[in-house]
Amino acid sequence: HDVTDARADAQRDVADAQADARENNADATKDVADAQADHHAADTADQAQQASETAAKGDYKVAVAQAEATHKIAMEKCEALSKDAQSDCKDRADRDLDAAKRAAEQRRDGTG
Repeated sequence: HDVTDARADAQRDVADAQADARENNADATKDVADAQADHHAADTADQAQQASETAAKGDYKVAVAQAEATHKIAMEKCEALSKDAQSDCKDRADRDLDAAKRAAEQRRDGTG
């Protein structure tokens, strides 16, 4: 039951992050289109750069939400294990979360 609840919460968190990213990307795309319609090359380039950064930030937020969702579910699954196995399982889940967040940061920052 707890894993099911964690999975539902996690899916809701990821969906919220995806919706926020879509909305922010749509706003950024509109800003680029407005600058293009006004024929301002410098503004268009600036808006395009901002749109790219907005997309990268949105992708990062979604990736982190997915990583945290996976972590939440993994931690619930760990609870069903014996004490020693549970500790190892939770450590592994924490390491996986840290690695996923680092990878998301690298993609966001263009270093991965």
